[in-house]
Amino acid sequence: MKEIPLEKLRAAIDQWPGRLRSCFLILCVILVMLACGTFLVLSTVKKVVMLATTVLVTLAVLFSLREDRWESRLQAAMPLILTLISLVLHGYQQEAAARLDFQWRRTAREEEQDMAHLQAYNRKLLANILPAHVADYFLTADRRNEVSYVICHFFLLLSSYRLRSR
Repeated sequence: MKEIPLEKLRAAIDQWPGRLRSCFLILCVILVMLACGTFLVLSTVKKVVMLATTVLVTLAVLFSLREDRWESRLQAAMPLILTLISLVLHGYQQEAAARLDFQWRRTAREEEQDMAHLQAYNRKLLANILPAHVADYFLTADRRNEVSYVICHFFLLLSSYRLRSR
């Protein structure tokens, strides 16, 4: 692919009318803001400061280049301001989702630890109730489909029911 020299690109841009040049600048800044606001992992406050600084600098450059009426300056500023607002709202939603994910992961870890403690407690109880080789037989494999597992489970339910009813 043939590269275009930078001087030719500048000459081509200088031939554009002033309004088209400012639109090109606005679109480039909006693309930069979208890339930074979407892909940078920063707190919302830091993103707001960074994006607001970008908008203010761009508006200062645009207003210094243009000697138009106030309405045309406002039309040039409006896409930047709307992009800033939408990226700030996106940042808040992204931060809220990250906090919620963190809380869910922490809750899942705590529940996993509780299940491991309960399973260890159940293993100790089973080892105390049954002989070692029988406890190993039931603890080593998944016996949910076997008839003996169902009978043992039924027997345990009946015995616990009898104990509660007395």
